[in-house]
Amino acid sequence: MRKPRVLLVVGHHNSGKTRTIELLASKLKGLGFKVASMKHVHEVNFTFDLRGKDTWRHWAAGVETTLAVSPSEIVLFRRIEGYKVGWGRLLAMLGEGYDVVLGEGFRLMAGKRRDVYKLVAARSLEEAESLLRDLRPPVVAVVGWGVAWPSNQLKGKPLLRLPEEAERLVDLVLRRVLQVKVRGSSRGR
Repeated sequence: MRKPRVLLVVGHHNSGKTRTIELLASKLKGLGFKVASMKHVHEVNFTFDLRGKDTWRHWAAGVETTLAVSPSEIVLFRRIEGYKVGWGRLLAMLGEGYDVVLGEGFRLMAGKRRDVYKLVAARSLEEAESLLRDLRPPVVAVVGWGVAWPSNQLKGKPLLRLPEEAERLVDLVLRRVLQVKVRGSSRGR
């Protein structure tokens, strides 16, 4: 089975990373692709669990891993020390069968990896330039939600205004990341 392509959306707080992931996930799913996502959370003591719930109580008792299973979803809670989980192991935790993994954040962990595609979400040209300095290729484009870019490109990368240029972004992802031939628009796989 072929490894999924990975596309990270990197940017500062409130730069439109989540909206960009939502847009791409929705469009790519609509075109028949199998899509997974992952999100980096910076807050050290952050937990997805709810205090007092059974899984939280298991966790508080000291288990290393707990799995919450309902009729509609499965959630795995696993203890880690700092960032000692490697990139490959994170991807392996997602399982198999995906065409693409959309990641929100992970700039420090994977921003320099050449096997990971990147989109920069920025609120200004200066912010985009700063983020681009930290990344290694391949960078697909720079996106800004409602940003009036002064030109079409920055350092050879397309500058896209979202949501107006959503179809152009999807076409770029299809061609550059998923390596699908696109004829005029993103309306066919």
